[in-house]
Amino acid sequence: MTSKKQSWFSFLKWLDPFTYVDIILEKTIGKQEGFWKTIVYWGIYILTAFVCAVVLYKFIGLLLGVSEPMAIVVTSSMVPTLHVGDIVIFTRATNLNVPEVELNKSIGYKDLTEFADVNYYVNEYGLTEAESITVNGKTFFLEDAIKNNNNSIIVYKSNVEGKDIIHRAVLKINAKDGNFLLTKGDNHKTNLYIDQDCNIYRDNSGKIIPQKPCLNIYPLKQESVERKKIGKIPYIGYIKLVLFQ
Repeated sequence: MTSKKQSWFSFLKWLDPFTYVDIILEKTIGKQEGFWKTIVYWGIYILTAFVCAVVLYKFIGLLLGVSEPMAIVVTSSMVPTLHVGDIVIFTRATNLNVPEVELNKSIGYKDLTEFADVNYYVNEYGLTEAESITVNGKTFFLEDAIKNNNNSIIVYKSNVEGKDIIHRAVLKINAKDGNFLLTKGDNHKTNLYIDQDCNIYRDNSGKIIPQKPCLNIYPLKQESVERKKIGKIPYIGYIKLVLFQ
């Protein structure tokens, strides 16, 4: 039995890339002896670890069908679902789990107030927050999405801030000119409005000026959604945030 275990572990070492690094280094500069050889060894080890991490990241992305399969949460907009430092794992944004409503009108370049009614309430923190949204006579309560935690959490590029946003899709609207999503952060202290609730105003030059702190002018086209969440690793990314930000 002991011989079989030793044989098995002996085989596993050949799956370790550092085994080959050690062999190459011993043949080229000799064993890890002395200060300078130790420095060279550890420099090569760090480089190997970096290359392996990149290759593994790309391989995971290939399996999940996205170029960026993981991301570190850097804001508190999705608390309590996601916290700063969580690593979120993504896959392709197909088969999104979002309540749907049909609307026989074009909405692609319209402000939210032109095709929907947002209902507000004073939340537990004394702040005025969106409670529900009514489209085509149907009302959808946003808190249901958070409590059930079933609605898809997606990534899209904000056309206001110009960066990726990880928020929850709260409603899908199948309109005359395509399928659109409305999104919102879960945090009841910092994200009080639907991301697309801009209440836009056009000045004399035609420039669009949001009257609310929104993240995306106009409804979000479904095909522009980059990824959706399938899991998370709590807090482990916080180390990188502390070191590099």
